[in-house]
Amino acid sequence: MRDVFIRRFKQQAQQFADKPAYTFIEDADHNISISFAELDQAAEQRAAQLQGLTAIGTPIVLCLPPGMEFKISLLACLYAGMVVISIPPPDPKSIGHVALEDIFADTQARYILTRADLKPTLRAAVAETAYQAYCHILSQADLPAGGTWQAPSVDENSPAFCSYTSGTTGRPKGVIITQGNLLTSMEDITADLEIDADYVLCTLFNHYHIITALWELTLNANGAQAIYLPIQQAIEHPILLLKILSDEQVNLMMGVNLTLELCVNRVQHDELKGINLSRLQLLVGGDKVKLELLDAFIQRYAAYGFRRTAVQSRFGQAEGFGFTSSLLGEYPRIESISAAQLAKGEIAPAQDEVDRIDLVTSGTALPSVTLRIVDLDTFTALGEKQVGEVWIKGGAVGKGYWNQPDKTAEAFGFYLKIPGKKAPAEGPFLRTGDMGYLNEYGEVFLVGRLKERLYFNGQEVYYPDPIEKIVRLNSMEQHIHVSALAAFSTFIQQHAASLCIAMEIKEMPAPSQLDVFKHSLQNTLSSQYGLDLKALLIFPPNVLPRTKTGKIKRNQCHVLIKEEHLL
Repeated sequence: MRDVFIRRFKQQAQQFADKPAYTFIEDADHNISISFAELDQAAEQRAAQLQGLTAIGTPIVLCLPPGMEFKISLLACLYAGMVVISIPPPDPKSIGHVALEDIFADTQARYILTRADLKPTLRAAVAETAYQAYCHILSQADLPAGGTWQAPSVDENSPAFCSYTSGTTGRPKGVIITQGNLLTSMEDITADLEIDADYVLCTLFNHYHIITALWELTLNANGAQAIYLPIQQAIEHPILLLKILSDEQVNLMMGVNLTLELCVNRVQHDELKGINLSRLQLLVGGDKVKLELLDAFIQRYAAYGFRRTAVQSRFGQAEGFGFTSSLLGEYPRIESISAAQLAKGEIAPAQDEVDRIDLVTSGTALPSVTLRIVDLDTFTALGEKQVGEVWIKGGAVGKGYWNQPDKTAEAFGFYLKIPGKKAPAEGPFLRTGDMGYLNEYGEVFLVGRLKERLYFNGQEVYYPDPIEKIVRLNSMEQHIHVSALAAFSTFIQQHAASLCIAMEIKEMPAPSQLDVFKHSLQNTLSSQYGLDLKALLIFPPNVLPRTKTGKIKRNQCHVLIKEEHLL
């Protein structure tokens, strides 16, 4: 049996006792580091306190801001054999939190570990639920004194995390991630990137997110250092990010659109003296990267050592825990396909600019992963350039949704079929809910989410992205700045499913300008797809429903429709 994570980390704490395991950047002038030995000792002490609180295998909600306390507490929960459910600290300005009531209902968690100053806000949130009578909100000072830490009796099948899905297409669900899932994903990442003790990781976003924890734990399990820079610091001081990447010789950074925009547009040329990015690899995946930003980043920082081939493309999901596919050593392949043909389930070259959809490869399946593109009518595997649902199986796939057997049955444990035979071909697979296809190189390209598909004109199936591209093109022509938008369908006034567009703009255009935009948009949608736009919803920023990571919940936008929005 493989070692669980605790034993892996303790081995590194002995071998690299004085080496920094984790560094937290407070601001441009201050940072805090903790060595492997110090982190191991601090986690042990807090784990002993937690073990005096409750039994091994107990779910605990971890609600702390980024920083050393979060890092120690996360590791302590694992050391205590508890199941970690990490959520963002309460903030009236933030959006899309996983509801505490959902977590309580799923896991029957009894404890929230937080900071003392956050307790009143959390008490107010819990007071609105049916679980207030037995929910204990604790800070470090409230924990029992604790005795001697005892290594928990856990194995590969023991739950380590309850990782909540983003909730883009429905209510967030808690995925059961076991010690075995954690180890498999760590081994996949280690082998894929050839991580050793000299590796350095820099993360900026969502410290509480399970994927951030996975990457940091993977680095630490190899005796390597993780650096956390709060995104607000990077926004206020963009050059600070580049100096950290250069001075600390960072090997890997998660690249999303905000990171790229900061580096491309917010850093002056005279600030870049001495910057060296020759060791940096940039990971893109998950959220769709803006290709123009990625190209601009590559062009600008080529003079500072960044290599075009250092861009990594990956694909993963909460249920698969970590990453399913990757592409290393070459610039991610881009395929331009026809939006009109995609609506018919076919992959073909684009006919013109409006018809073109640029898709970025998500790479090929990792060695430990079996990936198939599946026909939803027959449950048979599809071939090259055929659109279907992405199914995966492997040791990193979670064990289902916590206390949601019906939802688990809808996603986990599926088997492929062989045409003409009764026996299943292979399985069990996880249905990812992502639609995509494989190209001639075996690379997977994602075209949209299954539950976000739009059905119009009989059998044709539309995806939101191509329609949203038309909206953006038309808005740019009319000099209307769209900050966020969503294409979705809903039933309006008892009619058949109708196409609706919801968009956020920073400044409301003049009525005449808006009329021209509406007319242009209707004409383009009609000529391109034969679609009739039934409702156009225009809002100021931060109105559209979002997930905890900021993704637009297209399927919930229908609640925003009012009579005055109908065209």
